[in-house]
Amino acid sequence: MSYLQSIVLGIIQGLTEFLPISSSGHLALLQNLFGLEDQSTQIFFDVLLHVVTLLAIIMIYYKKIWKLLVCLIEMIIDIFRKEKKADADDMRFVFFIVIATLPLFIAAPFKDHIEGFFGNILVIGIALLVTATLLLLSDRVKDTPKTLNEARFTDILIVGIAQTIALIPGLSRSGTTISTGVFRGLTRETAVEFSFILAIPAILGATILQIRDVMRDGFPAEQLPIYLTGCAFAFVFALAAIQLVKLLAKKGAFKYFAVYCYIVGVIAIASTFFG
Repeated sequence: MSYLQSIVLGIIQGLTEFLPISSSGHLALLQNLFGLEDQSTQIFFDVLLHVVTLLAIIMIYYKKIWKLLVCLIEMIIDIFRKEKKADADDMRFVFFIVIATLPLFIAAPFKDHIEGFFGNILVIGIALLVTATLLLLSDRVKDTPKTLNEARFTDILIVGIAQTIALIPGLSRSGTTISTGVFRGLTRETAVEFSFILAIPAILGATILQIRDVMRDGFPAEQLPIYLTGCAFAFVFALAAIQLVKLLAKKGAFKYFAVYCYIVGVIAIASTFFG
């Protein structure tokens, strides 16, 4: 991998991990373009990219994440002390994160089948069109005052199922979960915050699975400076992407991302027939 390829992939990962346009779909398309899809050493670079995008979430939402971690610790202590000192609202948030993450475990046995889609440009193109449609429909939903305090168990479970379906490359994880949250009546601001914090266990899980592959296959140490360069760009653009999504979500302006996904999706599909 060259420095240029590393920088391009880093920028794409940083932007698309949080912009509702599918990071997995874009990385799959670019890796096919660069001819990197069959290189085992690429796995280590993917691990590093996941780590820096995770750091970006933590930097933006560190106050909320810290409150949730404290709440989790207090909940564990409460079990042994048989007391209830943890904040009720924070407990509800932690519980919902757990509930929304559970469907991912159902998809674990199908990991190899899902990864098989990364080489299928037609599937990625169709999935991008689905992402675009979800974004357009979410813009049409009238914003409500419903926060997580008013959300029901079924609302959150459906968001979790949507996140699991979004493992298919081309389906944006953030776009799918935010749109689903809005469809279930959550305010756009609440849907965005929940979606981004929900990404933490999802990214951690993916990273752990990839680390296992890295330990098995190893990685070229001489490529580390190149990888770290791409990661630096990924981190900066991830921060920018999170702030942009928060801004546009409040305005109900996901249509711009939808148009982009339609264009890329059509090009991807057309390339399978005329490429």
